[in-house]
Amino acid sequence: MANFADKFNDPRWAEKRASVLARADYKCDACDEERYLDAHICYWEKDREPWDYPDEAYRCYCAAHMRERRLVERDIRVLLAAFSIDELDSLHLAVKALAGIPSVNRGPRVERLYVAAKKVRDDYDSTQNETTNEDVD
Repeated sequence: MANFADKFNDPRWAEKRASVLARADYKCDACDEERYLDAHICYWEKDREPWDYPDEAYRCYCAAHMRERRLVERDIRVLLAAFSIDELDSLHLAVKALAGIPSVNRGPRVERLYVAAKKVRDDYDSTQNETTNEDVD
């Protein structure tokens, strides 16, 4: 059995990595730089090969942003350790709201969190649209 690092020398990984970089137009998803880029797998599942995830599971990053993404993801996992399962469920729904994913079967407490998260998302989107419109003027 090959060790985990050897999987990144597999031709199937090379093909997936190339498709991730091409989808990003050979620019870092965080800074649009065209320096050395790599494909980042945003989540891992046991017994799943690195090239077998859906396209939305990958991001294209330069080395600096790859490092930053890994540190932020690690910090989030550390923070999640403090939450109960009920709190994680509420947080999960709030994150879905931020991502624009509709949710069902919400209780009143979760509904308030969902509405607040959706407002944050909507405010962010309107700020981005204003910035884009200023760039056009």
